[in-house]
Amino acid sequence: MGEWLRRWIAGSRPPLVVAWRAHSQVEARLVEAVLREAGIPVLVRWRSVPGYEGAVERAEGVWADLLVDEPNLDRARALAAEFLATPPEA
Repeated sequence: MGEWLRRWIAGSRPPLVVAWRAHSQVEARLVEAVLREAGIPVLVRWRSVPGYEGAVERAEGVWADLLVDEPNLDRARALAAEFLATPPEA
């Protein structure tokens, strides 16, 4: 991911948009893994503020934003929603 991030910061990639707002750390990590497994580059922007240990996340109800480039937006949202809607195996 280093090269992908470098190109985005340097300006040769389209801007990133929020594909998913995770309501917990676990949800953020799971959705990140699902998107990466599908070949979608993703950047997790944590909502934490140093020294406040979860206060901001709990107040807003969002722990992290998962960012993707616009061409992958619809696919990323669909994959995240499908994964989270699927009940765990017994």
